[in-house]
Amino acid sequence: MTNRRGWTIGIFLSVGILGAMLQLRGALLASFGETYAVTEGQLGLVATAASVGTLVTVVAVGMSISRLDVKRVLVVAAVVLAGLLVVIGTSPTYAMLLVGFVAAGLARGALHALDRPLLGHLYSSERGRIYNLQDMAWATGATLGPVLATVAIAVGEWRLAYYALAAALLPVAVLFWRLESPALEDEEAMAIADLGGLLRMPAIGTMGGLMLLLSLVESGMFTWLPYYAGQSLPRGVANLTLSIYLAAYIPGRYVYSVASERVDNLRLVLGSGVLAMGALVAFVFVDGYPMLVVVAVVGFLVAGLFPTLLAWATNTVPEYSGPVNALAFVASGIGFMIFPAAQGVVAEAYSLEAAMGLLAVAMGLFVLLAAGILFVGSGESDDVADDESASDRSARESRETRDGRT
Repeated sequence: MTNRRGWTIGIFLSVGILGAMLQLRGALLASFGETYAVTEGQLGLVATAASVGTLVTVVAVGMSISRLDVKRVLVVAAVVLAGLLVVIGTSPTYAMLLVGFVAAGLARGALHALDRPLLGHLYSSERGRIYNLQDMAWATGATLGPVLATVAIAVGEWRLAYYALAAALLPVAVLFWRLESPALEDEEAMAIADLGGLLRMPAIGTMGGLMLLLSLVESGMFTWLPYYAGQSLPRGVANLTLSIYLAAYIPGRYVYSVASERVDNLRLVLGSGVLAMGALVAFVFVDGYPMLVVVAVVGFLVAGLFPTLLAWATNTVPEYSGPVNALAFVASGIGFMIFPAAQGVVAEAYSLEAAMGLLAVAMGLFVLLAAGILFVGSGESDDVADDESASDRSARESRETRDGRT
């Protein structure tokens, strides 16, 4: 096995496990509420706690990739995360559970800070394709997360799901340890103080805004979908709604991986966003088993938005793939940290239906921003073309004048 293939397999396995870990939270939300006797508003803090830790290490590691021993960081992060998953599974109180999620988020952030930059350097001419394939691996694991939760609950103990993920991470750590350290000579470090300049670049700033809005939709679905579906479906079926949603990510991300090589990435994102907005509006007005169909459609449409946007932005400054990846996760993490908790507050004050209706509003804002940037970009391109045409005319007239004189 070549070193590139080994790292690709290792990263795909790692992100698959991280996907399952993320989706356990939503599938087990009702179980957390029963075990620790907490309110909906308090349950919303689960996603917030996990995102805080992730944001810290994504920024710290992502900004300094060129100075790190990437192999060592990945091995240590995988081993530490496995231990922290056991801690989460043994948490005797809700406060301890939240602390466990914060700590696990730190280790998870280190893994996520390195996975896409490493793949981006291994497949520098195919970022759109490889990022979508990587996220297809993530979606595969994420789809299995709620299934794992359902099996654990059926056996009689939700904590077993976290023990199983801890055991699955250890072979991945061994694989990372056996591979040769990857070469990232083209990667440049960036000081945090320089992030402002990076964000002022149109593509990077646009990506950040779109990632934030997208994260509102994804965090809301990941955290509240099974709980919301439980109002009109049996508990076992409701837990599987998240698996249905995420299963649709798998073909969705494959389609995006192909389409991103043939269609302008921002136009692809805008078109998918428009369709997703319509599907989210329909989601609010259906319940029971028809909801499952709409959930699958939403999952398919939003599946490739994150990796396609990230590849689009990274291609503008490939030497800063680590900082760009960090910025994408920060923007997304802010949404994950704030929005599910805000939905919990709205659910308590008004209704869960109102809280889920906010997802369609977020996607509508996403579409408006993408359309605005695409329109402005097209206008600038036309201006450039007009300037070039004027320059060509001027040059031609000058040549004709000069030729007439001779």
